[in-house]
Amino acid sequence: MYVYRGEKVNLKISEFILPNKVKVKKEVVEHRGASLIIPVLEDGRLVMVEQFRPILGVWLLEFPAGTIEKGEDALSCAKRELVEEAGYVAQEIEELFKSYPSPGYSDEILHIFVAKKLSEVQSHPENYELIKVRKLKVNEILNILSREKTLDMKTVAALFYYLNCDKCLKENVDPK
Repeated sequence: MYVYRGEKVNLKISEFILPNKVKVKKEVVEHRGASLIIPVLEDGRLVMVEQFRPILGVWLLEFPAGTIEKGEDALSCAKRELVEEAGYVAQEIEELFKSYPSPGYSDEILHIFVAKKLSEVQSHPENYELIKVRKLKVNEILNILSREKTLDMKTVAALFYYLNCDKCLKENVDPK
């Protein structure tokens, strides 16, 4: 039964039968999914955005990301967000992995991409997005994240996957 139908999410109450035959009722947030993109400059620095998140009332350091629009696929979303938020287009984009950000209450799938061979273009964030573009070395990002008390989990997960992915780092001379 749907409780709410919105622009980006729906909320419904569903019943499930678990593998142990127990019947449970859960609140489910339906979400179209999202894409996050890790833009890598030729010198190994990563392009990030500092974005004001009004729901939390804080600025967060993040990789460009956004919700997949109706009729859009995950790759198209990643390309769109790279231009909109960071002001770059990429000649090479590869999907690294998929993640369930909140599987306890949402069916959202987050697609994580890496982008290389970047060219700068004019960014055009949505009118509700307050964004500052940052070009940072990995050690600068890690220092910032270690000082923060509130972190964007999708960015932390993507960064640590990227840092531990041999194929991601092999082309960078010195990612730190």
